[in-house]
Amino acid sequence: SKTHTGGDVAFFSYTDSDLDARGYLDYDKNFNRPVALTNVVAMFGNDGAFAALKADGSVEIFGWGTKGGNLNWFRSADYTAANGAVDLSSGVVSIVYGERAFAALKSDGSVEAWGDTGGLPDPPITSGAVKIYSTQFAFAALFSDGSVQVWGNEWLGGPDHFPGISSGAVNIYSTKRAFAALKSDGSVISWGETKTVTFPNSGIGAGT
Repeated sequence: SKTHTGGDVAFFSYTDSDLDARGYLDYDKNFNRPVALTNVVAMFGNDGAFAALKADGSVEIFGWGTKGGNLNWFRSADYTAANGAVDLSSGVVSIVYGERAFAALKSDGSVEAWGDTGGLPDPPITSGAVKIYSTQFAFAALFSDGSVQVWGNEWLGGPDHFPGISSGAVNIYSTKRAFAALKSDGSVISWGETKTVTFPNSGIGAGT
C-alpha cells in the first residue's frame, strides 16, 4: 500500500490497482470526492487535484474543481459548444499536468485539456499529436510532422512568447516556466520565462 498526498487537499491509498480516496477542505462544493476506483495503472497529481488513468484508457478526476478536479471549470459554454466536451472515457495514453490543470494525449493523436490553464488549445487538437509536455502554467503538444502547438499562461510557456514551430521539432524540454524545442538540424528554439528573462530565443544554431 502506498499513500500519496496532493498538498493539503486529498490523500489516497493505492494497492493492487484499487484506489480509495478521501478529501478534506473548507469549501466542499469545490471538491470532487471520488468513489473507490479499480484498475488504476497510473496516478497524476498537481497542486490540488488528481487524475487516475485506468487500464481501459479512461480517466477519473477528483480534487479541487478549480485545479482540474472538475472538467467544466474555466471551460466556457461557447468553447464547449464549438469544440465538444472533454472526453476521458477511453483512449488516453498519457497525462501531463501543471499547477492547476491537466492535459491528456489520446491514442488517436487528439488532446484533451482541462483546468485553469490560462487558455485552452486554439484550435483544438483533434489529431496528429505524438507527445505532450507541461510547465507550471502552460502546455505544449508535439506533432508527427514536427510542428508544435502551445496553450496556457501567455508568459510562462504559452502562446504570447512562442515564436512558432511549423516543422523539424523532435523533442521538447521544460522547466517550471519555459520550454525549449530541439530540432532535427540540431538547433534549439526556446520560449517562456527563466527567472527575470522572458524570451523567445531562436538563435541557438546547429551544433552549438
